[in-house]
Amino acid sequence: MSVQPQSTRPKLINFLQQNCNFNLNTIGSSHVNVDNFNDFKNIVFDPNRDYPIVLVSCMNDSGLSFVDCEKLQEHLFGLAQVYFLENNINSYEFESFMGTTKCCAWDGAINIIYPINKYSNISNTLFSRSKLTELDKESSAIFRSILSYVTNYTNIRKKSRHLSPYDVKLEGLKNRRNKLKAEIRNLNFENSSDELVEYKKLANELFEELANAEESFSEKIKQQENSFLEMLSQSEEQVNKLSDENNRLNSRIYQLEYSNSNTIQNKVGDNSIIINLNENDLYNNEIKLFILEAIQNYFNSLPQDDKSTRKYHIFKNLLDCNQGFLSQKDDFFNRLKVEFKGYTKLNKKQRDVLSECNVELKNEISHNTIGFIGDDRYTMTFAKTASDAKAGDNIVRDIKKQLF
Repeated sequence: MSVQPQSTRPKLINFLQQNCNFNLNTIGSSHVNVDNFNDFKNIVFDPNRDYPIVLVSCMNDSGLSFVDCEKLQEHLFGLAQVYFLENNINSYEFESFMGTTKCCAWDGAINIIYPINKYSNISNTLFSRSKLTELDKESSAIFRSILSYVTNYTNIRKKSRHLSPYDVKLEGLKNRRNKLKAEIRNLNFENSSDELVEYKKLANELFEELANAEESFSEKIKQQENSFLEMLSQSEEQVNKLSDENNRLNSRIYQLEYSNSNTIQNKVGDNSIIINLNENDLYNNEIKLFILEAIQNYFNSLPQDDKSTRKYHIFKNLLDCNQGFLSQKDDFFNRLKVEFKGYTKLNKKQRDVLSECNVELKNEISHNTIGFIGDDRYTMTFAKTASDAKAGDNIVRDIKKQLF
């Protein structure tokens, strides 16, 4: 075979669109822009949604989508709905509103969001910009890949609605049996011997046994199919859990690699400050932040008379050149306050924010105990369930005091 086979479905659908009138409620007649977060969230988490959503984000550098949304929608007509996130959307605000990264996409990425399963969980398939760039080397590979994921999901989910070959075969046997039974019933046995009457009786008994056997066999096949679908659903749940764990471990690897060096080198203007110490960073820029905070506290305590001194100018220049680092911790705790507001019990979103600073849940038997990954010297314990409305604020305050 010299040429790679290509899907003919888009060509067929395009032909049908030009020559047929589809139902106005058919999914994916045209792509939709995400204009309202609340409306989009309601659609994503609608328990009655039975089709995938393909969320296309714009690229940060150009504000355009990586692929033509309308052309992508043509490939997915009748199977999935394409939504486009425009450039003016605040990605952090969007993620916070949706409550999970599984329903988001950034910088040109494309995210397939599948319907909610019976466990009220959502699964997804994310095509990052780097993955799309790799696929883009081959003509129409992006469209074929997304179409294959959507059709595979749709086929598996709706398998129980398909005509089973076992059911077709059973129906054929049932028709043949009923025909033979009718022929025997129509035979005239009035003047027949007792032997023929006995044969008729035995034939009817055999037909009855066959009917029972067919019913039993059909029930077993349905049970096997239901068992398969149940296993598939459980497998999806396991894949989602492993994916979350993989992301957590990747974060941990990054933090450990970053902390591997015991030397800090900070650029200030055209100069560098090198500080040697035996402690390693427990989270990104930890030691640098501590040193900058100490310098800032000292700088703020300097008297007015020192503003013309060399010492004042050096410290001011150092703090000005590293202002971005000083705001990192404040940004982190602002996000932490948002996630812990109205705290009832520790959830995945709160754990994700904590993991940004290399903090993990170490024990949850009677209380929640958190601490830095790879270092058990510093821990903080708080109740598994909220005692009052201010529990979340108190937890954030204690985390800041004991760990940061």
